[in-house]
Amino acid sequence: MWRSEWTSNLQALKPVSGIVILEYAPLAATILHSSKQLIGNCTLVCSNDAIEGLSFIHKKPPQLIILDSVLKLNGGRAVLIYLKRDPLLKNIPIIVIATIENPMTKSFFSDADLIIEKGPNFSKELIDGVERYLSILNEQPVIQKSTVTRKSIDDALGLQSKELGRLDQSRRKLIDSFGHCDKGQFYLASAEESPEIQNAAHILHSLTKQVHQQRERAEKLRHIAIRFLPNAVIKDLLRKRSDQSLMIGETREIVVLFFHIRNFSRIEKYNKPEAVVAFLTKYFTALSNIIHRHGGEINKFIGDAVFAMVGAPESWSDNAKRACIAAQEIVNWVGAHQPLDINLGDEPLSIGVGINIGKAIIGNIGSRDNFDYTAIGDTVNLAARIESLCKYYDCEILLSEACFLALREELKIGQMHLREIDKVMVTGKDKPTILYALLSQKPDESLSLLWQKVLLQFRLGNWLHAMDFLDQTVKCSKECRQSIAGKSLSYIELKKKLIDKQVEDVSSDKLIEIYRQRCLEFLNSPPKDWQGAVTLSFK
Repeated sequence: MWRSEWTSNLQALKPVSGIVILEYAPLAATILHSSKQLIGNCTLVCSNDAIEGLSFIHKKPPQLIILDSVLKLNGGRAVLIYLKRDPLLKNIPIIVIATIENPMTKSFFSDADLIIEKGPNFSKELIDGVERYLSILNEQPVIQKSTVTRKSIDDALGLQSKELGRLDQSRRKLIDSFGHCDKGQFYLASAEESPEIQNAAHILHSLTKQVHQQRERAEKLRHIAIRFLPNAVIKDLLRKRSDQSLMIGETREIVVLFFHIRNFSRIEKYNKPEAVVAFLTKYFTALSNIIHRHGGEINKFIGDAVFAMVGAPESWSDNAKRACIAAQEIVNWVGAHQPLDINLGDEPLSIGVGINIGKAIIGNIGSRDNFDYTAIGDTVNLAARIESLCKYYDCEILLSEACFLALREELKIGQMHLREIDKVMVTGKDKPTILYALLSQKPDESLSLLWQKVLLQFRLGNWLHAMDFLDQTVKCSKECRQSIAGKSLSYIELKKKLIDKQVEDVSSDKLIEIYRQRCLEFLNSPPKDWQGAVTLSFK
């Protein structure tokens, strides 16, 4: 039975084999006392005082000891180490009952023969454990008693507690050092530490050093990898567990941009290979930085062209606006950074940009051994076709009708300025698309109104009226430029306004010539089934 003060009762117990229970509250004692079939004639001795309990164990060694992890005055861990270090008592099986579920319990009480946590199945696990050990121990010889004093036990437990305190302090240092592994800081045990702590510290030092070196190597590899793949794609690839999961695609709305250096064949012809590569590296680096700054990604470099996209792997609420701003910045940068160390021929360096928005298939596309994170589909193909028309229309940035619709809010509040260029049937497409040029400044309203009349009459098939409005547009352009000149603008200021399309010099505008030639051709040979869109056979 349980006794909180049981010194006098110990004298009455007979020296028979049994079980000694040292626990803070009589939970295990109550469970085993009620299991008479299990206990039988076995003596059950209980206490919550470690020193009294150890004194009794020395006098009458039991077959089994049940030890609580929490005791009065002394911790259960100190008692466990004391028992396992005593030459006469170390072979007595000890079952430790843990007060709460703690990941460190098994580490603290690793010398115990069995550890049982006070969970929902505590009663069953305790009875099963005791029964298993008693069935084994009934065949073992009786342990001889020994004579010790209460003071010697108290002193031994005191020393043991101090040693455990030092061990706890060293263990805490070891655990804390894990938090600094990524900084390359390791805990080194001093010569005064126990051999176990020194060995553990040495192992930890070796492991954490290896981890730190592996992290440095992984970071170098990641830094190399992001030159070929977006960082978000690399993280996604690392999360996937199988080759099959790597090849899964998705459909997503993205903005596709194609950039192409005009007249690159002339650059290639008149310059050395190393000069051409250095030139491309410089310009593609600047282009990439601008694209990344606006949330886009370079998908691939295709010779003297670049395929970029906004909306994958990361998407934004204003993908179209970001793409257009990036394109305008790139065009301005190229215009302001004409190369001086290569031969460009008679014309300055310029680029064409085609932009389209729509659904595309996104994913790792290729073979199982070699694949790219890319986009495919009609949206990508149309963007490439649009870019190829920049030179034909003499425009730097051309947008699709889908981009125009995506920019309606920006156009409404004057953040973006577009000029309608043409309505065309592009090779490989069964529906016409309207093309727009992206302008850096708002165009003159009079010129814009006349240009819209040109387009309207042309699409209605009124070729003569269209030509009349073309002449009016040229005349209006000259008058606007003369008006600006009358304000004593310098030639450079006037030229800047012409370049910015604030006042267009349409007398030399290639679009004027294109539409004039079309009108003359259609007057002589009217097209059949005219729907207002021209078919462009070239790519």
